[in-house]
Amino acid sequence: MPSRRLVLERFPLLPPAEVLSNIVDFSRMVSANLGDSDLTRILYDGLRAMLPGRLVAVRVLDAKTHLVSAVLADAPLVQEALTMPATIPRGALDHQNVLDNLPKTTNEAGESELPSYIRLVDEHPLIFKDAVAGFAVPLLAGGHMMGEVHVNYSTVDGASDGGRPWFPIKPDQGLVIPVANHLAVVAHTRRLLRETSYLQEYLEQIVDQANALIVATDMQGRVTVWNRALHRLTGFSRWDASGQDLSVWFKSLGTPQLPLVMRQAAASGDTVTREMKLPSAGGAVIRAAFNVVIVKSGQLPAAILAVGQDVTAMRALQGQVIHAEKLATLGQIAAGVAHEINNPLTSIQVCAEAVSRKAKLAIEGRVPNVFEPADVDRLTKITEGSERIRRFAKDLVTYARPSSDDNQQFALNDVVSHGLSFCEHVLDEARARVETDFHPDLPELTAIRDQILQVAINLITNAAQSLPPAGGQVRVRTWRRGNAAVGLAVSDTGRGIKDADRPHLFEPFFTTKAPGRGTGLGLSIVRNIVFSHGGQITFQSRQGGGTTFVVTLPLARGESEPDLLQDDESN
Repeated sequence: MPSRRLVLERFPLLPPAEVLSNIVDFSRMVSANLGDSDLTRILYDGLRAMLPGRLVAVRVLDAKTHLVSAVLADAPLVQEALTMPATIPRGALDHQNVLDNLPKTTNEAGESELPSYIRLVDEHPLIFKDAVAGFAVPLLAGGHMMGEVHVNYSTVDGASDGGRPWFPIKPDQGLVIPVANHLAVVAHTRRLLRETSYLQEYLEQIVDQANALIVATDMQGRVTVWNRALHRLTGFSRWDASGQDLSVWFKSLGTPQLPLVMRQAAASGDTVTREMKLPSAGGAVIRAAFNVVIVKSGQLPAAILAVGQDVTAMRALQGQVIHAEKLATLGQIAAGVAHEINNPLTSIQVCAEAVSRKAKLAIEGRVPNVFEPADVDRLTKITEGSERIRRFAKDLVTYARPSSDDNQQFALNDVVSHGLSFCEHVLDEARARVETDFHPDLPELTAIRDQILQVAINLITNAAQSLPPAGGQVRVRTWRRGNAAVGLAVSDTGRGIKDADRPHLFEPFFTTKAPGRGTGLGLSIVRNIVFSHGGQITFQSRQGGGTTFVVTLPLARGESEPDLLQDDESN
């Protein structure tokens, strides 16, 4: 066929080896690290090399407006080349690859359809002025259309036998389609990488700038995230923390709680909430409350994340409030202080006067200069009274002093007895009959002793003040739950608690006492102290039938701090 020979002379088909060499070179040059314009240029230059004599053009669509943003071409174009919409031949919809990668929208009927910027055609329009035939291949990948490749053919003199001239469209399509698809996939991959990188940087900025303490480790416990808020609070930078084994690092700084809690969350798979100490470069004591969760990749745990808040100032303020309530309690038992000191002082005074008179008479020679058993008894009373005053004054000063944050081991029965002695006058004034039932074999409790004493004093004082004017009974009991916990129960036969007051009982500044009889902070502080020791406080009351408060304290607190309970109404 002379016409076909002439066409192939004008539009030669390269030998397979040369085509393969060009495709290999093209593949080596294409990379997701390149920009869109570079990828487009490589595609354009590669197709020109593989398709000699053809009119080759690449139209690029803007990713947002879907309008033509650039055209690479090697010959004059028709005027509409820059404005005509992207096109898809109807026959292309028979190919699953095209259907899978076409952009789609949903119409009002809920049906999938092509977006308005793509037009279905029977044949691609020609975009070169001198073209008489051609085809186009869309650049499709991942539901995006980034542009089109146009291959057009100009007139070949003498190639027409009166019918429609033949052009190597099918062999050229067999070459252009895989090359175009390859580049479209690379461009789509580049877009995904760019979006992923942007999201990663954006999330890193959010984490770093967040007004929260954020630390994360991999499943082996090595620090992967340490944000700016932690840097500001602790003085340790991201560079100090990154890659550190958190457990080894924090243990060397004397604050092992956080990595222990993170390991606990990793083992249980549950969200864990704790308050704990953090290290600081300057040696200051920092307290923070953290929520610790497992971050999963699919179904597998990938990291351990702790998000926290600095509670150092709040704990310091709470300490001041607790101390203020101590002083308020001392005010309520001030009359008892006078009573405690007055009784032994009277005894000391009487005995000292008797011994003094006898000594004076002995010096004057009016009585024998000898001590009698009664004199020894008087001196003993002086010593005992002095010791009682000294001990009470010491206890009073100790109680009034701000509490230390250090745990001690002590017997709960001793602390409760101590509290009863403090409240002796308050109980007498309320005409309370005190009954005690102390468990004879309580294990030692590890806690902040002064705070547990404050709990006992507040509950005993409240019980006494709830009694009617005629008096009543106050019962103080201690108990144990195996080796897990010990407890204190304080009961009274007072007026009970109204149903309307129960939801507010532990709220700060809520009180049902007469003005001057209480600050409204007592039970709120008792609850916070008990919760901070990992314990619970509950009550039972019947209006007109008395009230019982029950405090449960765990014996084993471990190295981590107790849970921060969130819901007061559960009590």
